[in-house]
Amino acid sequence: MLLSNQNYEMGVFKGFGERNELVIEVGSQEYVLELNKEEIADVVYHLMHHENLLIPFNKETQQLVLNSNPHYDEEEMEELMNISKGADGHGEE
Repeated sequence: MLLSNQNYEMGVFKGFGERNELVIEVGSQEYVLELNKEEIADVVYHLMHHENLLIPFNKETQQLVLNSNPHYDEEEMEELMNISKGADGHGEE
């Protein structure tokens, strides 16, 4: 993900609060953001699929900048899996 806007910074994930809150630190400032369940799921997905605890954050709007959509089409993946299963027995006559 390329962040080209000067308002975007990388926040460091600090943890989740008690009431659907996300705590992140951006620079030397700590932010506590109230999130709904879908947004929490997006954050969890983001953290699970990256090798660090950095979360893109827009300081002007005080919102997260997450792209949690899977980078593959589920139907395409299923088709590829079926093709690879058929390739196991190919040429074994």
